[in-house]
Amino acid sequence: MSHQTLAPAFARRSRGIVMILTLLSVILLAGLVMFVLNLGRASTRRVQLQNAADSGAIAGAGWVARSLNTIAMNNVNMVRLISLVNVLDGMPDAARFTILEHEMLLEALGKVTGSGFSDPWVANQVQDMKQELNDELNVLRPMDAYFQSYDVTRLTFYDGPGGRGQLWRAMEGMDELNISTIQNLGELAQYNFNRGADVNLDRMDGEKVAFMAPLLPTVPWTRGEFEDFQRPVLNGILPEKIDDKEFNRGPFDTVFGWRYLIGGQQPGYWVGGGGVQNPPGGRGSVPIGSGGGGGGSRGTFVSTGPRDPDAYGTYSFTRWMLDKVGNFAHDHLPHGRFMYWENRFTNYKLGYLWPGNGARFVIEPVFETDFPKAVQIAENNRSDVKETWFLAIEMKSKFARGQAGFMSPGSYSYYVTPGQDDRNTPRTVRLRGWNDPRTWNAEQIGNYVWRDEWDYKIYFDPTIGIPLVRDAQGNLVSQPVYRIDTFTFLAINIGPEYEVRNPHNFSSRSGLPAPTDLDHTRLRHDNEAARKEYLNFLSIAQVDDRAVAWPSRFAGNKPYPNQVAVALALVFNNHSWDLWTQMWEAQLRPVEDIDGWIRIIESGSADAPPEVPAQAIDNLTTYLKSLRGLFDLNSSSSGYPQ
Repeated sequence: MSHQTLAPAFARRSRGIVMILTLLSVILLAGLVMFVLNLGRASTRRVQLQNAADSGAIAGAGWVARSLNTIAMNNVNMVRLISLVNVLDGMPDAARFTILEHEMLLEALGKVTGSGFSDPWVANQVQDMKQELNDELNVLRPMDAYFQSYDVTRLTFYDGPGGRGQLWRAMEGMDELNISTIQNLGELAQYNFNRGADVNLDRMDGEKVAFMAPLLPTVPWTRGEFEDFQRPVLNGILPEKIDDKEFNRGPFDTVFGWRYLIGGQQPGYWVGGGGVQNPPGGRGSVPIGSGGGGGGSRGTFVSTGPRDPDAYGTYSFTRWMLDKVGNFAHDHLPHGRFMYWENRFTNYKLGYLWPGNGARFVIEPVFETDFPKAVQIAENNRSDVKETWFLAIEMKSKFARGQAGFMSPGSYSYYVTPGQDDRNTPRTVRLRGWNDPRTWNAEQIGNYVWRDEWDYKIYFDPTIGIPLVRDAQGNLVSQPVYRIDTFTFLAINIGPEYEVRNPHNFSSRSGLPAPTDLDHTRLRHDNEAARKEYLNFLSIAQVDDRAVAWPSRFAGNKPYPNQVAVALALVFNNHSWDLWTQMWEAQLRPVEDIDGWIRIIESGSADAPPEVPAQAIDNLTTYLKSLRGLFDLNSSSSGYPQ
């Protein structure tokens, strides 16, 4: 065959080979594209599936933590409302009584002004006090008008004029919400898990299954009794049966930080006086003066035994509320006894609860400001006089009265008590029964006004310009301080007994609101097995693993045709192990003890939600059993944050 004859045949064969090679290349390229496409899809679905398991686990466990925090919030708020009942119910009487006392003070001061206040420093103090009393009445009268227009017993009384008091109804609502929350915790936790998982599962096509184990979560709980509120209300500590100084300190201590030091004094601790023990000195003659009890103006050197400087106590809403009211009274009612009455009424009302006192009484303010009439009442029947009131204006000076330099700037002070942060004069002094000032060893300088002058020794007092002085041998030199104390009769209280009303007017305590708490016999903070059983949650998510391109060729011989992702979330409270402290949290942790989870799933399969087929649970359980070797079965770590 000639060369010319072979050429066309070779060309045809070459073209065929090229076509075949091209076709093979196309097929290989298509296969590569499909492989990359399937691999990318599988990788993306794997990430989405793990995200679904993670988000579902944290959503379900987060619901459990949120439910426990809701119960803790309600328990604490019931404590808040019980405290508010007592504080609020005492305010109307506290305002009314304080107004009556202020009006008496103004009337009494009006009777003696100009008659015995010849000393200018006394007259100035009285004039200032009268202005301040009027300013305080301008604060108190609108408060009193409000309480007269609105009956707070509609809020505070258990059995009030409109039925159950609103604060008590609120407590009952919180109690009911606690029971509903704990009883429905399992179903709602699983529902919340589904919502969290579906955020990622909905982005994937194909058959999907997701559930959380335990399939119906429960937390051991118990409903207490109303008496469980006693220690939280009175002292800011948990009920005795669950209180623990290390693990169950409660929210008032661990979260609110409502603590006060009860230790700290060391041997030889100095109380007042500037840090140097003063020499013995004189005393006033009038028993009601600050110097009448043994030199109140001198510092005191006390020797105490060692005390723990870190020791502290706690307090609850009652003191917190009274402190808030006290701060207001300190700023706006310095002369009044509003806080005295508010504290007294609050404590009496608390006493109606615990220990359950009978009726308590106070003396209603009804005054006689005329001294001769007061004397006559006392002489006729001394028991009719419930209190005797005096006004004390005390002043200390570097110079004696009449001496050169007396009343010069910086040489006198009304701060007669060491360490006193606020002005403590003028002040009212109230004594039980009848106290006749004519029996005092003091000079009467006017109608119903007596003066007591005395002196004492001190080493130094910078408030009146007395420096520290030493002699040639370096010994401290004592120096005199002159006291001029003026006492004025104000009134006697002849009021009747007034019964403190009791807002806790229930017939039985059995139906009262009560706190809900963990069953600490089954779920203690140190019972790791119980914590794993009740507060660990395994999330399982599954989606089919079929290939999107050419599935018949890319399916392979997979032992399980689905992708599976697992995640573990735990619920914990590292502040205080109780349902009083609103610090429950949820956190993802590495999965461990797969055998234990298989047992939990198998034992609870009957509780599976309707959207999870029983066959899917069985298949997943079988799949998890095949992965035992991938899990660290010997892990000893609890996995709980510390």
